[in-house]
Amino acid sequence: MAGIAFPVYLQHLRFADAMLHAIDSCDGPFIFFRWKTEPIDERTRRWLERRSALLLTINEIAAMNDRGEFDIAESAKVQVDSFRKMHLPNIDAGKPGVRFATPAGSRWSQVAIRFKDDDCVQVTIGDASQIYNFTQMGLVDARNGRPTKQWELLRMMAAQRGIYTWHSPGACRKNKKRREVLSKQLREFFGIDGDPIELTDDKKGYRTVFKLLPQGE
Repeated sequence: MAGIAFPVYLQHLRFADAMLHAIDSCDGPFIFFRWKTEPIDERTRRWLERRSALLLTINEIAAMNDRGEFDIAESAKVQVDSFRKMHLPNIDAGKPGVRFATPAGSRWSQVAIRFKDDDCVQVTIGDASQIYNFTQMGLVDARNGRPTKQWELLRMMAAQRGIYTWHSPGACRKNKKRREVLSKQLREFFGIDGDPIELTDDKKGYRTVFKLLPQGE
């Protein structure tokens, strides 16, 4: 959700072995389904707390209905919802007033944005550097939690290192307005004046004033 994926594990091995596999397989929060209630040793409990993991017991949260389908208890839905709220970024984080900690006097030419994957970028200005996903940058569709067309345009331009022309993959007339909106959102996020995306010298395309790189570079 909102550009973030959480690992979900279903117990197959002995509980202690399965839990150890889950803990060793990921570095962050995860959801673990076990079949029945079993005692948890202190070491495992500490690991779960450290990872902020959610442990759910199937025979306590699910029951077979008359149609032979599993019904999930409302208590489990509440727990999952709480897990999401704890770990998902605030969808309002990208609204005007919440910005990158841009050093005073910074210019667009000092900004570097590098894609880490389809959903996240690393932003760097001088010694200040931070990883953000599209939600945190305000480039999320609040109706469905997916990236906006502006994020897709930014990613498309990154594939060509900050250049957009009519020969670019996905080029269309709608991108003119999307470029305007993206520029406005970037100004709000960074708090830097001026246009971050300008016309190319031949006036037939756009280029980013800041450095924009694709994943892996």
